[in-house]
This record gives sequence, structure tokens and C-alpha cells, in this order.
Amino acid sequence: MVGCVSGCNETRTILTEDERDEALAIGNAVRSDPIAARYLESGEPEVSMEWRMEVGGIGPEVDCRGRADWITHIDGKPCLVGLKTARDCRPFVFGSAAAKLSYHLQWAFYFDGYKAIRGVEPTLREIVVESAPPHDVVVYIIPEDVIFQGREEYGDLIRHLIDCEKRQEWLGAAQGVEQVLSLPSWIYAEHDDLTELALEK
Repeated sequence: MVGCVSGCNETRTILTEDERDEALAIGNAVRSDPIAARYLESGEPEVSMEWRMEVGGIGPEVDCRGRADWITHIDGKPCLVGLKTARDCRPFVFGSAAAKLSYHLQWAFYFDGYKAIRGVEPTLREIVVESAPPHDVVVYIIPEDVIFQGREEYGDLIRHLIDCEKRQEWLGAAQGVEQVLSLPSWIYAEHDDLTELALEK
């Protein structure tokens, strides 16, 4: 048995057997999907990107960086491929989750970064695999309107960051004032007929 001094695993991620088996099952599901396999057949993993970008004509360029999960070429055109796990990969469910988790900002940011570096617009694909068996897989095309919305939002965030750095003020979500709490619309029941409320006389 090979000995090991104390601390030799400090930089390593230790997986349990169950976590290992789950990771292998997810990987096999993705590789077995014919659509996903087309994008993963050849390419480069974990590609670091660095670029400078002017956001909305606000003055000096900002330094940007990102790391694409996978970059390949399909029909001679560059394609940035992402991989995400989800509890439910169906379009209407994952689309909602993507909006809540701001995935569209990342997609737009990487799209613009690759274009700034290479001078060409890539296509974007996101491979989504369910984290629970049978690990269903969906490959999503990221369309122009999603990229546009993400660009608008990440641009606002960068402009806000630059403004905070200039002012040396970091107000946070409350913006320094009291906020009125509002609940989502679905929480309010609509009752056209008061008799449905079963109120006592």
C-alpha cells in the first residue's frame, strides 16, 4: 500500500460510491443520446476565454472572462455547448428554471465573448440531463431572442457594477430604501361569486 502524508487530498474532491455511480450514469445517458453525441463527438473542453468589451457606450472597456464547457464545430461553424443537470428537463419547466437562475445572461455573455475574440458569431446549444433516473436528455437550441434578453440584463448589471465602483456605494437589492412586499399573482384566488367562499351568514 502506498503511503500518503497528511493533507495530500486537500485539493481533491472526494466522492462517495453513490455519487460516483450517479455521475457515471449521467455521463452514459448524455453520451448515449444521439443528438447530444453529435455535439460531443469532437471539440475542446473547458475553454477559457478572456476579452475586453465596452458595454452600452459608457466609456472604458471592461475586462471579461469565462469558461465554455465545450466548443466544437458543426457544419464548419463554431458552436458553444453547455451541459447542465436539472430535476426536470422538459421545455416549459427548464425554461422557467433557466430564467430564474439567469442562464440566459451566461449564454449571451459567452456568445459575445467568443465573437469578440474570434470575430464570428457562434451557435449555442445546451445539453440538459435530468439528475434522477432514467436521466432523460434534451438538447436545446439557444435562439437570438434569448441571447438578446441576456445581453440586455448582463449589460445592466455591468453598468450597475461600474457605477457602484465609481461611487464606492454598494446599496444591494433594497437600493437604500424600504420596499413594499408583493406576492406572486397566483397566490391570490379570484372569486367572481362570493358564494364560493362559503361565508357564514
